Amino acid sequence: MIKKLIVRIGNESKVAWMALYTLLSTLLVFSIIGVQGYLIYLAVLQLAGASFLLLCYVFLSEDKIPNRLMVSFYCLSVLFSFMGTFWYWSNTVDAKHVLFLLLIPSLIILLLLPLALRRGYVFLMFVCYITTTSKLVQLWPLCQGVLYAQLGLGIFAFIVILQCESAVSARKNFHLKKQCKVKDRKDPCDHLVDAEQSNKATLIAHKGGLSDYDREYLEFEEEFLKRIAQSDVYTFEEPAEITIDELMVSVETALKKEKLRRVPRLLVIKQDAHVPDKIFCKVKTIVRLLVTAVLRMIDLDFCKRQCVHIKLSSTQLQYNFNNFMEDGSLSNIRFPAVAIAINNITVHPAALPELQTCYQDGLGDYFYSDNGIVPMYWNRSMEIIRDAAYTHYGYVEVPNCCTLLVVLPCNSANSIEDKMIAQLPLKFKESVTVKEEKASVRILESFYWYASRIIRLNAAEVGGILLLLRRCYGFQRHASGKLLYVRAVGIAETVASWVFYSYAPVYAALLYDLARYSSLPLSYLKANYDPSVFYLIEMLLRIDKQIQLRDLPSVINDCRSFGLRELILSIIYIKLAERVYDLNHAIGYTSLETVKHMVQETLSTYVELAERLQSPEIKNLLTYVAKKALENGRKK
Repeated sequence: MIKKLIVRIGNESKVAWMALYTLLSTLLVFSIIGVQGYLIYLAVLQLAGASFLLLCYVFLSEDKIPNRLMVSFYCLSVLFSFMGTFWYWSNTVDAKHVLFLLLIPSLIILLLLPLALRRGYVFLMFVCYITTTSKLVQLWPLCQGVLYAQLGLGIFAFIVILQCESAVSARKNFHLKKQCKVKDRKDPCDHLVDAEQSNKATLIAHKGGLSDYDREYLEFEEEFLKRIAQSDVYTFEEPAEITIDELMVSVETALKKEKLRRVPRLLVIKQDAHVPDKIFCKVKTIVRLLVTAVLRMIDLDFCKRQCVHIKLSSTQLQYNFNNFMEDGSLSNIRFPAVAIAINNITVHPAALPELQTCYQDGLGDYFYSDNGIVPMYWNRSMEIIRDAAYTHYGYVEVPNCCTLLVVLPCNSANSIEDKMIAQLPLKFKESVTVKEEKASVRILESFYWYASRIIRLNAAEVGGILLLLRRCYGFQRHASGKLLYVRAVGIAETVASWVFYSYAPVYAALLYDLARYSSLPLSYLKANYDPSVFYLIEMLLRIDKQIQLRDLPSVINDCRSFGLRELILSIIYIKLAERVYDLNHAIGYTSLETVKHMVQETLSTYVELAERLQSPEIKNLLTYVAKKALENGRKK
């Protein structure tokens, strides 16, 4: 309570004013009532305390007066004032004088006391006022006493309410001022930036100004940072329904915001009456796709008539389920789509791509080098177009530099994914025991902990991939007898121990078998995972169909790009890890001839491949697991 009083009283000026009031009120009582014997002691105490407080305030500095001493004298003065007020009630006959002595000291006390003490003081004064009213009633009319009592208590209540509101407003003001101070507080790093900028300004002034190159570079830097700040690339966007006409208007509006000498004109042509009126997509992403495509079509230096044709037609998109299934079966699903052909006005009509009634999404919309393995890298504009289209399960075709074809489904990406997964042929718990199921769950949990804690992969992405494997595979088994999702996790763990510096090989090792043993379309992987991961999966599938594994080192020697060389190395590590896992579990194969063929291929191809990679540890591991698998197969 003493601490609350110290906080409430604050500085010594309040106590000084209280002492001055006590001194003046005591002198006023002497002048009105006179000096009486039974009052002289109380008056002397009040005068002495008030004089002492005033002398302390005048002759001592503020920092030398102890807070506890000030609070003690303040409490004593309040006590004396209360005793004097109670004594006047009991001994005087002047009603106005009683009311004056009641209200004025009580007003001062209520203004300075904390809220908790104010409530008790009001209650105590009310009780005392009721007990002493019996004597006053004999001298006053009854109504006059009641009116005085109501007036006094009403003023007390008003003062308490006013003080409560002022306390709340004071807290709010304090909080707002604190927030303003935090907001205006400058980051320590800003001082370094300001100092660096001032040094640059001094240096520029000393040299007599910027050169043309430096000025252009600063303008470019400012424009680049401004565009990055306004970019929508990293913002999350919910898909929405939009009409084709509104989409084209949005594209024209976005083109006007580009800093071009002449804004290109768009000639939108609907080639048939069945073009859908609406599509469900991420509007900003598709607008960015179309704007990038239009800017790619125009040539600001040579094309005088900057006009771009956009031809719309109705079509369908087909997604194949079993692209690389070993049994050769093929099933698909189709969705209504809109084909958007974008070309420069200078392109001859014969050079335009022929529109089809159905487009098959898959590997056909990629460009490859002559060896059929490494995808050719496009420029930045094509990466924007490709990523935006593939995120919506679309199709992209580039016949020439002045023509582009984009096919977008009318349905939302979520509905396409749900229909894809709903039609997967799954095997349920009849093919697995409870013990094996619990063991597989422990394997998944162990790999999740290893991937997120040890090799520092994104925990959310790893968890999503594991759930996708479990959902798409069901309880399907590999030829070795292992559950397919358990096998994928085992291969990925081996790859992670070899290629721990990159996430793409680990993700590709997990997802690669989905394209071989599951009916999940490749479009799902292309739309939901990073292009580097999908490139690896795609190249693995092409290697299985088109090229021998032993020819990969020669492909590495032909690659001049470090990034492409790393992709080929990642493929080799995935294939080697796959063979190590299968040989470790070769006891589950039903055919001994299959095991012998695997061992022979390992010793002739995989061991040689590891030797050419200059990896003796992997070479020794392959030799050991191959011989052990052959021994276990013969014992079986």
